[in-house]
Amino acid sequence: KPHIVHRDIKSSNILLDKDFKAYVADFGLSRLIFQNRTHVTTELVGTLGYIPPEYGQGWVATLRGDMYSFGVVLLELVTGRRPVQICPRSKELVKWVQEMRSKGKQIEVLDPTLRGTGYEEQMLKVLEVASQCVDHNPGVRPAIQEVVSFLNTIDANL
Repeated sequence: KPHIVHRDIKSSNILLDKDFKAYVADFGLSRLIFQNRTHVTTELVGTLGYIPPEYGQGWVATLRGDMYSFGVVLLELVTGRRPVQICPRSKELVKWVQEMRSKGKQIEVLDPTLRGTGYEEQMLKVLEVASQCVDHNPGVRPAIQEVVSFLNTIDANL
């Protein structure tokens, strides 16, 4: 069974139903990767801020590239920030989070409107898995099954 590489995972392409069940939308840029393949050769597409760094190094799309984009969506959720902020000065969300984490300032990354709600520990766990998803090295990014499993354990602890 082939895998689908979406190539444009972003928050506006994730739809929620009345029960908050998520659905991925807009498969217009997607491609199939067959079982005996690891990637598909393609043109550079996607949305600024969600495009994995390796896409600029070659014209290949992989499942790990979609994981990077999903990690950016998770970062949006826990930080309350857009992937790229133009004003007052340009700042990429992924770089900012990585810098703050390297300084041990993870708690400052969390959305200020959500701090103090009693869910900081869970938010930090989501931040951790998101940081793994946006790792610069696609080979160390987790598979979607690992991410879903990890997120389900967080939910179970609520």
